[in-house]
Amino acid sequence: MVTGYLIYQPEEALKNQGFIRLFQQWGQEAGIRFQWVAVQEYENRPLPDLALNRTRRPQVSRYYEERGIPVFHSSQLTRLGNDKYQTIAYLQEHLSEGYRWQLPRTMRLSAQQMEGLLAGEKPLPWQGVIKSVDGHGGTQVFLTGQEERWKKALAGKACILQERIESDSQDLRIYVLGGEIYQAVLRTGSKDFRSNYSLGGTAQAVALSPEEEQNVREYIRCFGKKELSLVGLDFIRRKDGRLIFNELEEMAGTRMLYQCSNRDIVRDYVAWLAKAAGTAGLS
Repeated sequence: MVTGYLIYQPEEALKNQGFIRLFQQWGQEAGIRFQWVAVQEYENRPLPDLALNRTRRPQVSRYYEERGIPVFHSSQLTRLGNDKYQTIAYLQEHLSEGYRWQLPRTMRLSAQQMEGLLAGEKPLPWQGVIKSVDGHGGTQVFLTGQEERWKKALAGKACILQERIESDSQDLRIYVLGGEIYQAVLRTGSKDFRSNYSLGGTAQAVALSPEEEQNVREYIRCFGKKELSLVGLDFIRRKDGRLIFNELEEMAGTRMLYQCSNRDIVRDYVAWLAKAAGTAGLS
């Protein structure tokens, strides 16, 4: 049996106990002994056979890469998936030209620039949506008109300013497992322009149209099929039905998928990891 580490911030591990137990349950059947490890301790522990970096810190992945340990996700993907501006910049460079229209107009605002905005030294260059570069779950996403809210929440943070996409508060979360489309979920916001399930929105498992599948496969190609062990690709659905890229969720949560479908993504992910470990000669 091989050893797999699930590396977490302790407070995140506490919130995700059920998720960790699923890994341990299915890992027993797949020949992987999963242990959760606090991020403060991983450098002092014996090297595992594989590691899942659930910290959003690229340096954790880099530590294992430098020692030849398979880690999910790589330091590059972890970096991209936790900086919204870097994600857009990467896609602008690597997407096929025919897909770049799906990227929203985006401007980076450094922490220093944010200080100037908060001090009233100059106005925002345009109106739209403002969000921290490393926020998750929609909690640091605001309309620029919500000035009293975002000035308080985003003080001292690097942010991005994006155009607002009219969408009836709908977006598509595409779960990608092992570089393949696993399941699409349509999320609809509840009295809010944000559609995040964690903010009270609804979720429904849906099938993609052939055109939508083609779109998603281009993003998988762009990020690298071998890079995507388990991620979420989020697209805003415009009122005309066309998709606009929103973000790469490198540490995708699965609670929503268990609520709206009968698929067991942790079981399937562990099976994929076991196969990857076997391919690497670790079984």
